Amino acid sequence: MLYKAASGVFMVTTTIFASLYFVEKSAQSQAIIIETTKNTKEKSTDNKNSRSLKQPEKEVITKTKTVVLKEKISSHPELSSHEIDLMLEIKNSMSRDHSRRLEREHPMLFQRLDLDDEMKKNFKLLVGERRLGLNMRAPEDFSEEEREEYYAKKEEILSSIDEKIAGLLGGQFDSYINYRDKSQQYQVVSSINYRLNESGEALEIDQQDKLAQLMYDSRQTASEEHGQVDWRAMRENPEKAQSALEDYKARQDALKEQVDFLSENQRKAFVTHLDSRYKRYEGWVKRITEGRDRRR
Repeated sequence: MLYKAASGVFMVTTTIFASLYFVEKSAQSQAIIIETTKNTKEKSTDNKNSRSLKQPEKEVITKTKTVVLKEKISSHPELSSHEIDLMLEIKNSMSRDHSRRLEREHPMLFQRLDLDDEMKKNFKLLVGERRLGLNMRAPEDFSEEEREEYYAKKEEILSSIDEKIAGLLGGQFDSYINYRDKSQQYQVVSSINYRLNESGEALEIDQQDKLAQLMYDSRQTASEEHGQVDWRAMRENPEKAQSALEDYKARQDALKEQVDFLSENQRKAFVTHLDSRYKRYEGWVKRITEGRDRRR
C-alpha cells in the first residue's frame, strides 16, 4: 500500500498516465519517420558530393529534436515540458516502489520463475508499471464517450506492458499469468505455508498449486451463480447478508472435503484459516443485523 502522503499525487498521476504514455509513444514514432527521411537524404547527397554530407545531416537532426519536443507539449498544452517530465518521474518512482515490495509480498511467484538478477530487476519494474496502470481511473466529470476512450487507452497500456513481460519471460510467461490470475489465493496459501514452515511440514509446490486452484474455482463458481459481492446491498438488507453468509459457509465446508492431498497437520492449518475467515464474516453480518455497522 502506498503511503497516505503520496496518495493524492498518485491519483493525479494515474489520471494522466494514459495520455503521457501515448505522448512518449507518438514522439518515438515521429522520430522514426524523420530518421528514415534523414537516411534517404544522406544517401542521395552522398551520390552527388560526399563533402556536403555533414550540413544536411545537422539540419535534419535539429528538426527531429524540435518535432519530438512539440509532440510532447502539444498533447498537454496546459503543461510545460518540465511538468510533464516531473509527472513521468513520479510515475516511474511509484513503479519502482511497488517493484521493491513485489518479491516480499509474492514469494510464491518467484519460486515459479527462473530469473537471473538482471531479469528479476527488469521483471519487477515492468510489474510495478503494470500495477500503476491498473489503478488508472477516469475523472468523474468525464462524459461516457471520454470514459470509453480513457479505458481503451488503459487496456492498450496494459497490453503493451504484457507484451514486454512476455518478451522478457519467454516460456515462463504462462506461469506468471497463472499466478497473476490466482494471486489472492496464492497469498492465502503463502500465509498458511508460513505457519507450516515452523512445524517443518511446509507445502510442496504441487500442493500449493492445487490448494490455490481449489479456492480459485470455488470463488469463480460463486461469482457465476451469485454475481459479484455487493457489500452495500448487504448492508442495506440484513436478510441478503445472512443468505450470503450461508452460501459462504457451504463453500467453505465443501473446500474442507476436497483437500485429501494434504497431511493432517496441513489440513488443520487450512481449516483454521477458513474458520477464521468465516468468523470475521459472521461477526460483520451480526453487526449488520443489529444495526451496528458504522459504514451503513
